[in-house]
Amino acid sequence: MKQGKRLHRTKQLVAITVLCFIAKVIANTPTIEDISIIGSERGLVLMVKANTPIRGNVDNQDRESVSDLNISFRGARYGLDHNEFKRFQSSIPVSELLIKENKETSQIDLALNLSSSVAGPIEIRHRENEMLVLLTRDAHDEFRWDASLTIISEHSSSEIDIEQMEKRAVEDASKSIPEDKVFSVGEKTTEKAKQSAASKKATTESSRAAVESPTPEFEIAPPSQQEEIKEVTREKPDGRVVRYRVFGRDPFVSLYQDTSAIPGRPRVESLRLVGILEDSEERIALFENFRDDNRAYALREEDRVDNGHVLRIYRDRVVFLIRDFDVSRSYTLNLTEKPDARNVRRR
Repeated sequence: MKQGKRLHRTKQLVAITVLCFIAKVIANTPTIEDISIIGSERGLVLMVKANTPIRGNVDNQDRESVSDLNISFRGARYGLDHNEFKRFQSSIPVSELLIKENKETSQIDLALNLSSSVAGPIEIRHRENEMLVLLTRDAHDEFRWDASLTIISEHSSSEIDIEQMEKRAVEDASKSIPEDKVFSVGEKTTEKAKQSAASKKATTESSRAAVESPTPEFEIAPPSQQEEIKEVTREKPDGRVVRYRVFGRDPFVSLYQDTSAIPGRPRVESLRLVGILEDSEERIALFENFRDDNRAYALREEDRVDNGHVLRIYRDRVVFLIRDFDVSRSYTLNLTEKPDARNVRRR
């Protein structure tokens, strides 16, 4: 009885040992994760990358002329989704790449066919988890092709030539298409559609002409012609006199002269409040436009000015409501203290 138990335990230990060995073998079995073809001035290289160090046997390694390549990997697995690659751009000197995997023997056979022969011999290098196969040392155009990044269509067998598609796109873009042949997707080329297209074209041309020759809203003031130091005397709206020296352009003169004001409506920035007439019913504000030869204005509440109106007239000041670019703001002018601008009561 005891001998039978010992035998049973022995069998369990053997089974566990075998499973651990198999698991270790599987864990150490290299799995090919990517295959790359790289071209540069140093030559043409095939690179096989795995998750662990990988070794392979290359047939006919010492050939002077190389047109194909066959590599066998023993004790390895294949981890990519596709094993046939037959569509390469014309800049890549490869016609096809085939990979065959025998899962029972854990062997992988890789076959690479070049579009033209290259000068050998073949050289092999190993770098960590990569196997590098130098097919030739002849210079090639710079490119890199990766099997893991290649998209393969299972519904089309036609060859896709990227360069030919680019040439076709350039040719189509350079062609001029008549206006009567242009229509939107789903739109029929009826007489009504043609008339609509002609109307849209005329509207576009008129809009373009308006954009090309807009009405100037501002006139650029000419720069100062004298570059020497000069003394400037200016009178402020409140009657004070300011003197300062200028070299070149006067910094207190605006770079533009606003010409957008509506004729007959003064700009509040150009007005000077000189008096207020008052009776029992209303007040009338008296202004001078110091930018228009002191032109006189008499305004009541709600009278219009440029971009606004008179909101309220007090005994010593006037408040305007101005609206610029859909933004409202208030602007206040105080009565000047000059002797000829005192508050006048109307009898």
